[in-house]
Amino acid sequence: MESIEYLYNCMRTVPGGAIAWRRSIFEECRKWDTTELIDKAVDIAWETLYSDAESSIRRENKRTRFAKTDLVIRRSGSFIVFSLRSDVVPQFLNQAA
Repeated sequence: MESIEYLYNCMRTVPGGAIAWRRSIFEECRKWDTTELIDKAVDIAWETLYSDAESSIRRENKRTRFAKTDLVIRRSGSFIVFSLRSDVVPQFLNQAA
């Protein structure tokens, strides 16, 4: 099994269009370097989230494009969560309401 397959198997979807991995898979894995796993996780996040966002925009006939700076990585409990900035803003607005 390659590192990218390992990460796909451990990946979880999060409501609101985000994806996440348990932090422990990066810390406890001895087969691959932590840096390599994080780099692959970022690649997977871009591939997954960006393509999902583009297909959603096409369905709504919008002409918005996401810049690569729109990827947000945050800790949430025992998870590392990857999302696009547009997915994060409504969550904060809902919490503030």
